[in-house]
Amino acid sequence: MRQIADIDVVAVPYRGAGPSIADFIAGQVQMTFATIPSILEHVRAGRARALGIVGERSPLLPDVPTMVEAGFPGIDAALMFGLVAPAAAPATIVKLLSGAAAAAVRADPLRSRLVELGYLPIGSAADEFRERIQADIAKWSRIIEAGHIKPN
Repeated sequence: MRQIADIDVVAVPYRGAGPSIADFIAGQVQMTFATIPSILEHVRAGRARALGIVGERSPLLPDVPTMVEAGFPGIDAALMFGLVAPAAAPATIVKLLSGAAAAAVRADPLRSRLVELGYLPIGSAADEFRERIQADIAKWSRIIEAGHIKPN
């Protein structure tokens, strides 16, 4: 956000959404990035204002623009969840687990429940998920280098 919006803000590291949102609601920090499920009740209650969503619009917050629509096309920090196995897991087991997990995510009742919570279920194959992880590693490596970000 700092690089793309060309703004000067101090990043405050938190150990999860709970403490970040608590400090945000209490006025200790002026903004936060949060998942829809973790901030939705505060937005609906008027304690927080959602300014933009990465990826596509959410049916839970239909009036909130995407970051692209809000004028920040380079911001993509969408969370992803996935099933992982040990590197040494046999390919047949990985394929079996991947197929079962993808089918479950694409089918009701799991899909409906995930959408209800604010997630966008995909249900990709293991190879697609691996490619996404590798692309994210490359993306974040560029951001870290360009932002001169160092570990604490």
